[in-house]
Amino acid sequence: MFGQFLNIVVRSIKLDKSLYKDNKNFGEAAIYFAGLIMILDGIAGAVAANTVIKTAVAMSGLTAILTWFVWGLFIYVIGVKLFPDKETKVPFKKVLTAVGFAHAPGLLRFFAVTPDLMIPIIFLTQFWIFAGLIISTKQVLNLKSNFKSFGIVFLSFLIIALFYFTTFFIGYYFINKGGVTTQIIDKKLVHLVLIQFKEETTVKDFQLITDSAYSLQAIPGVEDLNFGKNVSPEGLGKGFSHSLTMKFSKSVDRDSVYLPHPIHKKFVELFVPFTNSVLVYDFWE
Repeated sequence: MFGQFLNIVVRSIKLDKSLYKDNKNFGEAAIYFAGLIMILDGIAGAVAANTVIKTAVAMSGLTAILTWFVWGLFIYVIGVKLFPDKETKVPFKKVLTAVGFAHAPGLLRFFAVTPDLMIPIIFLTQFWIFAGLIISTKQVLNLKSNFKSFGIVFLSFLIIALFYFTTFFIGYYFINKGGVTTQIIDKKLVHLVLIQFKEETTVKDFQLITDSAYSLQAIPGVEDLNFGKNVSPEGLGKGFSHSLTMKFSKSVDRDSVYLPHPIHKKFVELFVPFTNSVLVYDFWE
């Protein structure tokens, strides 16, 4: 059973069109294989996204199942009911199964283990899946034209994208109308770090720390970063000689992107040994 499942995954990733022509691959277990591929595809996407922002893995699996049915429904309606070829006689279950098989390249997202790999792997596998959908649609629907297969898949994609786009903006409108997003839109979250360095910290050390501090600007979501020395004439610094400040549009950018980011962790490991005390204070301006 596992061998058959693995064979389907490998052939789908290879864009093997014979996968969809062989009726042996559409037996009783096929729909379950397709569903499992979709769930794993959703989980893989969440794992990849978690390298940048915290994502609910279980919810991603459920979303993948919904996406599977939506894709299958539109391809079936457009390709079988509205614009069929003469030889297009296929049940919805087979179309749904083929759509699930075509998403196997999405499993490669499990290899997006760093933020630098996440974006290229997501985009690559998305185009890979799109190619798989075109191939599966042509073979399962017995279409003569590659262009027609592309048209069915692309039209389905446009409808799905329009649906999600409309849903997002309707939700955004009603939430914003109620004032829920006022804080996010009108205010910035200020992250203030006061630092008391050890007396033995050298000029060379300070330059290394300064360079490392400004490298934090590369982290997505970080805005208006500054690192500097206290120049107040009041003498109330209590030993805190330097400050690091930055802003975020959303608290999630601080909590799920900045704090766990490898660049931030590297900075903390570098500068903390040179300090006697560190004070962190965050507020909405």
